[in-house]
Amino acid sequence: MAERIYDVPFLHWLYTSGKQVDFITDEDIDHFRDAGTLARLYDLIVFPFHEEYVTTHMYDLIRGYRNLGGNLMFLSATNLLWKITRHGHTITRVAEWRTLGRPESQVIGVQYRANDEGRHRGPYQLTPYGEQSWQMAGVDPALLPNWPWLGIEFDMMTSVSPTGTELLAQVDPHLPNPAIQGEMTYYERGTAKVFASGLLNFTSSLWYAPFRRLLENVWQRLAVP
Repeated sequence: MAERIYDVPFLHWLYTSGKQVDFITDEDIDHFRDAGTLARLYDLIVFPFHEEYVTTHMYDLIRGYRNLGGNLMFLSATNLLWKITRHGHTITRVAEWRTLGRPESQVIGVQYRANDEGRHRGPYQLTPYGEQSWQMAGVDPALLPNWPWLGIEFDMMTSVSPTGTELLAQVDPHLPNPAIQGEMTYYERGTAKVFASGLLNFTSSLWYAPFRRLLENVWQRLAVP
C-alpha cells in the first residue's frame, strides 16, 4: 500500500521527466569505504522515503558526503533518527542519534518531531521567503491548498539546524500541540545544497502539477555540483 501511495508518484515523475538516475539501496551505500568515493561518483543523492534507521558508517557517509559538497534531497520525514547495528541478518536499534550528540537536523536541516498516524493533515502554507524563492518559481501559491493531505510524520527545524537554513513552507495540521508543524527547508553549506520536505508523504503529492514544478526546480539546482 505504501509503495503505491508514495513510491509510484515519484517513480512516475522520474521517468516522465526523463531523469537519468542510479537506484541504490542502503546496503549499496554502506559498502562505500569513504565519503570521498561517494562524492566523486554522485553530485546528488535523493532519499525519496524516510531514511530512519542507519548504521554509524551510513551516518558518517551521508554527513561526510555533505561536508565534501555533495547535494542531498530528503523527500520524506524522519531521517537519520535511529542508530542501528547489523550482525548478519539481525538489525538492532540502539538509540536516537540526537541522544548520542549527533542530532539529525545538523545534516538535514530539520528532524523528526511528531507522528499522528495521519489523523490530521493539511496543505503547505508558504512563508514570505518561500513565496519569493527560486524553489517556487512557476508555482502558483493559490493552488497549493488544493492538496490538503500532507502530514502523518512531521519534521521541524531545531537550534542546531545549519546556519542559513531557510523555511520555505509549513503544514499546520491542527494537532493537539499547536507548536508542531511540518517544515520544508533548504540550506547551503559551502558548495553543498540540502533540501528537506519535512513531511512523510510529500511524494504522494507528485501527481499534482504544482509539486512536480517544485521538485523540478529543486532537482535542477541540486543536480549541479
